[in-house]
Amino acid sequence: SSRGIYTGAIGCVSPPTADSGGSVAGGRVTSLESVFNVAIRTACIDRRTGAVESGVGGGITHYSNAQDEYDEALLKARFFSLPVPRGAEFDLLETFLLCTEEGYFLLERHLRRLQASADYFAFSCLVKAVEAELLDHSARLPAGHHRGRLALSAGGETIVTSQPLEDLTETEPWPVQICRRAVDKDDVFLYHKTSRRTVYEERLADHPDSRDVILCNEAGEVTECSIGNLVLDIDGSLLTPARSSGLLAGTFRGHLLEAGVLRECVLSVVDVLRARRMFMINSVRKWVELSLADADRQPFTSAESETLPHG
Repeated sequence: SSRGIYTGAIGCVSPPTADSGGSVAGGRVTSLESVFNVAIRTACIDRRTGAVESGVGGGITHYSNAQDEYDEALLKARFFSLPVPRGAEFDLLETFLLCTEEGYFLLERHLRRLQASADYFAFSCLVKAVEAELLDHSARLPAGHHRGRLALSAGGETIVTSQPLEDLTETEPWPVQICRRAVDKDDVFLYHKTSRRTVYEERLADHPDSRDVILCNEAGEVTECSIGNLVLDIDGSLLTPARSSGLLAGTFRGHLLEAGVLRECVLSVVDVLRARRMFMINSVRKWVELSLADADRQPFTSAESETLPHG
């Protein structure tokens, strides 16, 4: 039978507008505007009957295994059965480093990430109003460094709080362990900063002797720490796990990627074990060196003479 809307392209073609730079010569359109996307995981909804149809499948090759292909098709269809997050159950969060003399560190990046998450979860978010509230809050703080926190509800209500941040320099590496309990990279909350932090809290509680943990997904790819992104120094290159592995794209991480300080790639537990140095980074503490204290490896520290690039 006809496969309908499935893996092809869906889009529209229209005459040019005055703003698009298109032209009409002798009554004939010489250029067209077009917008297309690939119809993967696209649902077709019959508004009259309420029926929903979506195609899944895969390419069959000489080396294909029937059971593996079938399992892959079921995996691709998982998005139909995943629970739909409801905004009333959580808030969107942003955490800032605030210096009263310099302002909020990476404020624009924080606001862009907040807006992107608000769009994804259909939260009401007036970014200019949020920014004004943050600036008003900072104007009322005593001089110094502060850790600011913004919570945004589904209805658009905001709460801004802060606390003094005395010491931003960690003199000793944080002891960490690799958490063997995997995270699910299909969990949408791994990609957004929200008040739903159970997955991080439970895995950190599994290792009470560690300051933090290094998380991994079901495929054995390392993802992040519980409060920041992970950076590995491997053969002189500073590498950070790929977002597709299931992690929050931190603002400081984005800043360093854009500056060319970091390179993003898929990393494994083996990479953690062979790294010369490793760090937790976030926009509040910036760089914190980590010391792996796993059962199969002795804790290590790096030479004090080595320096870090600063954001």
